[in-house]
Amino acid sequence: MQALLRTLQIPCFSRQFSQVDVDLACSLVSELTKEAGKIMMRAQEQKPEYTTKAHERDLVTKSDRDVERLLVRGIREVFPDHEIIAEEGTQGTAKSWVLTDAPTWIIDPIDGTTNFVHGFPNFCTSIALYVEKKSVLGWIENPMLRQSYVTQLGKGIRFNGQPMRVSGQRELKNSLVYMECSIKNHEDVDNVSLKNIFRLGPTAHGIRTMGSTALNLAQVAVGVCDAYLHCGSHVWDWAAGVPMVQEAGGIVIDPCGGPFDIYARRMLAAATPELAYQIVPLIKQLFPTPRDDETQ
Repeated sequence: MQALLRTLQIPCFSRQFSQVDVDLACSLVSELTKEAGKIMMRAQEQKPEYTTKAHERDLVTKSDRDVERLLVRGIREVFPDHEIIAEEGTQGTAKSWVLTDAPTWIIDPIDGTTNFVHGFPNFCTSIALYVEKKSVLGWIENPMLRQSYVTQLGKGIRFNGQPMRVSGQRELKNSLVYMECSIKNHEDVDNVSLKNIFRLGPTAHGIRTMGSTALNLAQVAVGVCDAYLHCGSHVWDWAAGVPMVQEAGGIVIDPCGGPFDIYARRMLAAATPELAYQIVPLIKQLFPTPRDDETQ
């Protein structure tokens, strides 16, 4: 870890906030995600073993926990006073998922764990830094495909170093839409998800289920897909990806059409408002419980 920390002279974006040296944070994440990627790719040399958490489709591997420990330890070395929210609950991370004004890191060590277990290359590490409840840095790294998505407040989004924007698509009939057909082993959730695929499918160019909220949002941000609908996510799933869509010129709202509620576990991301509000009246609504501000 000390050798890793000595490398933190990498230029990233050039903005700095009074409470946080964002350049330093960006350089730190650049190095930590490289190390995290090595852990994940070593695990891919043979099929990763897993256990389950809340239900039989909620998978966790040793690599999830190893990556999270690496990230938490690295952040603590450089920013010992910052809060950390992390999916696997590594020792020393916050028990509450509610954001405060304090600088707070939000970590998903492996988003898309089911993909990771099966060797499907749509998995990533997602890291975000929030100050006064606003995202100042978001980083999503897919080590298998060697893809890096990076955003900073007011600086847009870069994909593998290149500035990117949303597609600008306004029409559902010309849109590629990402959804998830199953998020829990729960009949009502599965039924709503499948109904929405059938409701949007006849009009959209295509529907895809890719298995990683963070990457789905990042791909809306860079124009690979035009919209993403999801109910059931937690704060670590969207914390880096939502600001990427917004910085890239897109929109993120509640699927009912109101403002995005960070604790409601529901989102509709789209390249344009016109596209988002075409989708809203077509979909069946789902309200996951408990909310993220009602847990822990």
